[in-house]
Amino acid sequence: MTENESIMQATEDEVREQGLRIARGYLEHRGYEVADEGAEGADVVAYEGDEAVLATVRVSRDAESGDAMPALDVTPEDVSAMRRACLRYAADHDDVCSARADAIAIVIVGEGRAKLRHLVGAYLWEE
Repeated sequence: MTENESIMQATEDEVREQGLRIARGYLEHRGYEVADEGAEGADVVAYEGDEAVLATVRVSRDAESGDAMPALDVTPEDVSAMRRACLRYAADHDDVCSARADAIAIVIVGEGRAKLRHLVGAYLWEE
């Protein structure tokens, strides 16, 4: 997508990438240190102090009303997947003493405009 193309005409992959950029920028603005690495089961990895945060990001777009926020429903299956992701990440990183899984929902409502919800601690793992 070029700078002159509107996000509202972008492909689903381009919208997803924009949503991930928004999520990273939001986390950085909130004081998280966003890691360059990824993790299986997480869209974004960040650190809040010494706690690893594995965030799942759900993105949609809605130029009409801006009300099409992706759901932040966390099902028992989601919790199981988050638990596995946190444990796997901690097992692969000796310096991690705790990890949590967050969920972020973003609806892009226009060029340079979005709404965001952040569910902190959908799952928490501590050593």
